[in-house]
Amino acid sequence: MSLTIAEIKTLLNAGLKPAIRFTKDIAEHEAYAEPGMCARIVGLVMGTGMGTRIDVDFSEYEKHNEGFETTNYFDKDMRPVLTARQAGLYKQQDRYWGGEALSDTFPAVLLAQGFHTEYKDSGSPKTYAEWLEDQVTALRAQLGGAK
Repeated sequence: MSLTIAEIKTLLNAGLKPAIRFTKDIAEHEAYAEPGMCARIVGLVMGTGMGTRIDVDFSEYEKHNEGFETTNYFDKDMRPVLTARQAGLYKQQDRYWGGEALSDTFPAVLLAQGFHTEYKDSGSPKTYAEWLEDQVTALRAQLGGAK
C-alpha cells in the first residue's frame, strides 16, 4: 500500500526523514526512480500549483538503486540504451509530484528502518537487497535449513 501525503507530512513534521522503497506505480512518473529503488524523503511542499512536491534523496541508496536502473534514456543515435546515470541525468536529490489532497498517495512504502540502520552500520560492500538475502540465508542455516 502506498504512502499517503498525510502520512509523509506527519513523519516529516515529527522530524523524521523516512526511508522508502518505490512501488510499481512510480513508472507513471517521468523521473529517475524505478520500482524497487530506495530513497529518503527529505521535504514536502503542499499547494505548489502543480500538486504536492515531495523531495527525495537517493544518495545513501546509490549502490542498491544501480541494480534497478533501466535503459530508457536515449543515446546520440536516439536509441533507448542508456540509464539515467549513463545519460548524465541522475541527481542525488530529486523532486516528485503528488496530488493536492492529504489522502492522495505517493508510489512508495516505508522501509524497515532497523534493518537499514543495521545494514549501514555493517559497512557491507553489498547492496541492501543482497545484505538482506544474506541475513535470511544465515537465519535459515541457524534454524536448520528451513525454507
